[in-house]
Amino acid sequence: TAQYDQKSYAVKFSSFHNDVEGVVIRGYDDNSQPEDNADMMIHVWADDNGLPGANMIVPFSVPNPATLSETNAWVYVDLHSYTALDEMVGDYFIGFECGTSPATGVTRTTMTDTVEASEFDFGRAYTQYYALNGADLKWEQAAGYNYHIRCITTDYGIAPGIIDPDPVSIYKQLGPVGSGSSTLYVNNIGGWSLDYIASIEYDGFLTPASTLHSNDFTTFPGAGYTYSVWAAYNSGARTTGSGATGVLTSPTFNTTGATTDIYLEFDQDFIYRSGSYARVEYYTGTEWIQIYYNATASTSEHQRLALPVISANTQIRFTGYTTRVSGITASWFIDNVVVSAEAVPYTWLTLDGGETTSGTVAVSGSDPIFVGFNTAGLEEGAYTANIRLNSQYSNESVPVRMDVVTYTLPEVPALVSPTNGQTLYDLTPYFDWTDVSNATAYNIVVDNNSDFLSPEINTEVSVSNYQQASNLPTGTYYWKVRSRNEAGYSAFTGNWTVNISFYIGPPLNPPGIYYLNGNIFINWDDTADATSYNVYSSENPYGTFTFLNNVTVSEYTYTEVGTHPRMFFFITSVNDTKEPQKMIEIPKKVK
Repeated sequence: TAQYDQKSYAVKFSSFHNDVEGVVIRGYDDNSQPEDNADMMIHVWADDNGLPGANMIVPFSVPNPATLSETNAWVYVDLHSYTALDEMVGDYFIGFECGTSPATGVTRTTMTDTVEASEFDFGRAYTQYYALNGADLKWEQAAGYNYHIRCITTDYGIAPGIIDPDPVSIYKQLGPVGSGSSTLYVNNIGGWSLDYIASIEYDGFLTPASTLHSNDFTTFPGAGYTYSVWAAYNSGARTTGSGATGVLTSPTFNTTGATTDIYLEFDQDFIYRSGSYARVEYYTGTEWIQIYYNATASTSEHQRLALPVISANTQIRFTGYTTRVSGITASWFIDNVVVSAEAVPYTWLTLDGGETTSGTVAVSGSDPIFVGFNTAGLEEGAYTANIRLNSQYSNESVPVRMDVVTYTLPEVPALVSPTNGQTLYDLTPYFDWTDVSNATAYNIVVDNNSDFLSPEINTEVSVSNYQQASNLPTGTYYWKVRSRNEAGYSAFTGNWTVNISFYIGPPLNPPGIYYLNGNIFINWDDTADATSYNVYSSENPYGTFTFLNNVTVSEYTYTEVGTHPRMFFFITSVNDTKEPQKMIEIPKKVK
């Protein structure tokens, strides 16, 4: 470093609730260096938008540790007493400024190259220098260098919040004018709550940027250009001279086809001297309008200037007036002139209804993001993007793919069971039909009228069968099915009928018969779903049994004992849906 050139070196460090204990810095010296090393002014800078900012401690002087006998010596600088460096969270910078004692204006350190972005030290080195002689100091990242400055901190073992997305990728298939949604969960598997921001990064554009005019000065002055004083220079164009005015004018070009904003871009190197200026204008078809003017300072900044008015006869004009002061002549160099219409970005994704979203996730917590899809305006094909999840200590990317396809209506399914006209002794019937290969759902309708105006069942299912959960009343029903996918519904099948009857089993266990007080007492076990029981009798075990009575309890008393020498009884379970039979024939068994 030097007092009047590269004044300070710094390295960026990151901590999470740890204390800075100290820093080690490497010096350098050898016999070929004509000056002694000045001291190192130790600094700890806060982060200011990615660059060293305000001092966190009062800078103090440390001698450069290098000597001719130890040319690459390290020095340890104790910082543990600075409470401002306790519980550090986030980025900060530690380094040194070239000191003033001795007054050589130079202090030396060592560095190595780091060229891979994957290396831990890549992009952590920063240099402070004077942009121009007498101007303010400026910080700049020195991405390709590793300055030999190392920080020592405590390790309290506190882990920051760590993003763990679920799912790790998202896929959606939709029709040409379709919409859909998915849910992305931002999970926190770290040891501290995290604040995240989610954004979308599309691959490509709905409409790519279009170049309306360009000139790279491969051949000076460029096709159709007119000029005075300008000349070819370093594969570009330059105007210079004492009291000289250079004018460079493009041919006309058409910008009326642009559907987005139009910009003029060019590279430049303007060497300013008092009285000189650089000016850019564009022609709207009716007048010249100034869009850039610099009459104050030298600059090499790339320019991107809006051209608000479109015209079939657009032109651009570069005018440079140069002077000579104190033996130095002003000049203006330009190259790579491009007029283009901005690309139209994709908008087929939304996050919680917008382009971005954010949230806070507690430890072991989860925050859902509603991911919306919309294919309006998109042609058939595959579209990809990434959802970027960024927090201070954890960044993740979730790839998204959406296929826009043209769907065809699904085929009509075929009904399988119950077969047409079948009688079922089940109040919760099971309906079945054939699969349709390109169907995503099925609509089944069941009604006790063939007009289907007030169906008992009208629902959609994702499989090719359905069973009613609640009991249907007995009777005859009509049923039909249709299939569905993203293109819509197929036609319905033809109507089939099914008869729903109620079946109940016989009384359980053989009846018990007792002679009680001159009567015969019969009892049996209850039957599920039975509302009553029919009792029949006969003097013969085979033949005709005559209906005696219907009882609502599982017992019966027979009082006509004296008129019959013997009697056989037959009990059936019944419900409200059937009239009792007056006689039952019991056939004689054939041996």
